[in-house]
Amino acid sequence: MKAIGRKLRESIDWQKVEEFYYWSMYSGWPSGMKPSPSVIDGYKSFAFSDGTLRLVDLWSTTPGSTASCGMTTIYLDTSTPVRSVATKMIPIWSMHYGGYYEKSALPFLQQVLRVAYKHPSDGTFYGCRGWNVYATGEFMYRNTLVAPWHHRAPEIDEITASFRAFSGYEEIFGKDDVQLGFHQYFGGSLLL
Repeated sequence: MKAIGRKLRESIDWQKVEEFYYWSMYSGWPSGMKPSPSVIDGYKSFAFSDGTLRLVDLWSTTPGSTASCGMTTIYLDTSTPVRSVATKMIPIWSMHYGGYYEKSALPFLQQVLRVAYKHPSDGTFYGCRGWNVYATGEFMYRNTLVAPWHHRAPEIDEITASFRAFSGYEEIFGKDDVQLGFHQYFGGSLLL
């Protein structure tokens, strides 16, 4: 099994996977697109496909609560043209997140993510969320990366976060630096 995982890991164009992530996420909630109901009660989702890649963004909020949690997973279609009837989707990357946001902060969070997902490649990695700091007259967003969550992958630098290994937290502040919410997140390659 390790040989199969190693061969699969070495065959993946991670730059293409990362670009697909940003395109898919930009096209989802930040763009104002309406989510689909999920097969899991209480969850909503977006799904995007492009060739052999498929992204599913799945999240939940409880009515009357500001708390939320979610998971974004990218799958690789490993079916061959000979076996095209039986599609074999393998999860290769995932991000998990959770926390809370006041309702008044959500339009600003959409704006932050829309800008970051549309313009992700300025040479700095921001943990698949918003930029380090983004502010308007009323709100301020701050994103802080912390040590990557999985240190078992020898080919991944354990000090520098990247699309393949990251964790952090984001916060939104309103007037008088009152926190209006935060999310913790972690993610990366599922092929170690």
